[in-house]
Amino acid sequence: MNSYLRNAAALSVLAILTGCFGGPEQRPQAVIRDFTQAPVLKNPLLGDVKLISFLDPVRDHLADLPHSMLVVEVPVGGRMAARRLKLSETVVVFSGFGRLTVDRQIILLKHGKAVFIPANAVQHTENTGTEPLIYLSVIAPSYRDDLAEFVPKIPGK
Repeated sequence: MNSYLRNAAALSVLAILTGCFGGPEQRPQAVIRDFTQAPVLKNPLLGDVKLISFLDPVRDHLADLPHSMLVVEVPVGGRMAARRLKLSETVVVFSGFGRLTVDRQIILLKHGKAVFIPANAVQHTENTGTEPLIYLSVIAPSYRDDLAEFVPKIPGK
């Protein structure tokens, strides 16, 4: 298994086991997902990227899960469409190099970098390297299509 896959698995289990489910009167139950077995999704609105959604409260019937988790792969030379989420997102880069623009701020991405993107920020991701850009995305609260808006361009670009 690639090191980024091991990292993603470890981060996923950590997030799940740190009390994501239930209140103090309930004992949380661990939920285990193997994202290497999750289906690869493509959304033509996002561009030529692969999405591996492996923890989703609606699809996985986990009503208490307060976030969605997916692995995103942006191919060499690829871009993700500019969008605004009404949700916050945290990105943890496993491999590759890229550029993430959050509103007007340009953030260089590489292995090990983590970025918090606040709700309602316009964001755009590009792969600037020679290998796929792969990162974990944690969206909170949980992602829904009606909470995302595609925008024609990044403000100030």
